[in-house]
Amino acid sequence: MIKYFVTKYKGAYMQQNRRDFLKWSSLFGGLALTPMQLSSNLLKTSPIVTKWAGCNVNCGTKCPIKVHTQDGVVKYVSTDNEGEDEFDTRQARACVRGRSSRYKVYNANRLKRPLKRVGKRGEGKFMPISWEQAFDEIASKMKEVKEKYGNEAFLSLILLAPTAPCLEIVTDLYLLLQDS
Repeated sequence: MIKYFVTKYKGAYMQQNRRDFLKWSSLFGGLALTPMQLSSNLLKTSPIVTKWAGCNVNCGTKCPIKVHTQDGVVKYVSTDNEGEDEFDTRQARACVRGRSSRYKVYNANRLKRPLKRVGKRGEGKFMPISWEQAFDEIASKMKEVKEKYGNEAFLSLILLAPTAPCLEIVTDLYLLLQDS
């Protein structure tokens, strides 16, 4: 037997059973507690830590970037916006590729271990190998190339800017040094 009780709402009396009353009161009670729960969760969050780093896209300029992390997770990456931005003392602002490097770190398709090709080139067949095996195979291949072609077979682009004139300057310097 469902018992009804009478409540007054906007000047009119209406019948309501106990089950409906408990449903509605729990809904409104939960809504009343939500702001307090949200504010307590905001107080528990750890601070955002900002550190300077060098951009690691493959252009070679290593622009300074700020990496903002919270609990060890990169939240966002910003560029140099400190100091004067004059003609002779400019800010080294990273490009969009550098500022979006966070997406490279957390990409679902990112390789997380070395893979070795087992099929023909272009087939897309790979098997996972250990880091030690990968380093050993790379080192042995580099030794083989060095013995066959010499040290000149390796070019380090660490100090080069991403522009073609810089490569021409390095090539010219290399040829000048070989002639002398």
